[in-house]
Amino acid sequence: MAYTQSALTVDKGLSSGRRSMTVTFTETEGAAASEWTVGGLFETWTLTAMDVVKSTGDATTYQPILGGTTNPATTQDNYVGAVSSAAASIHERSNLRGRGTTLYGRNRPDTGTNNATTTVLVFVEGHI
Repeated sequence: MAYTQSALTVDKGLSSGRRSMTVTFTETEGAAASEWTVGGLFETWTLTAMDVVKSTGDATTYQPILGGTTNPATTQDNYVGAVSSAAASIHERSNLRGRGTTLYGRNRPDTGTNNATTTVLVFVEGHI
């Protein structure tokens, strides 16, 4: 995956009395096995929002998957979650809970290796 740390922006604040973190990054040349990593998370957290929006490429749908280790899979002990239905743009609001300061994910486009997306992840500290 062609994604650079310089494309990562983090905004920390408060949400309902809890510390929150918004992470935004751009992925280019994204393919089904392309993986991104976000570090510096809270020890326990809840992902309250995830948006994946395509800007260019061959893909028609995306179906992200998230986990606590590289190559996330539903069979892993530290599996966090996946979007249940593939869609052209992802706007997930399902309060996925996790532990650990690093999250790994794949946006999983349905086709192509030339896909560019912007991903926004919103975390709050602790489990809600």
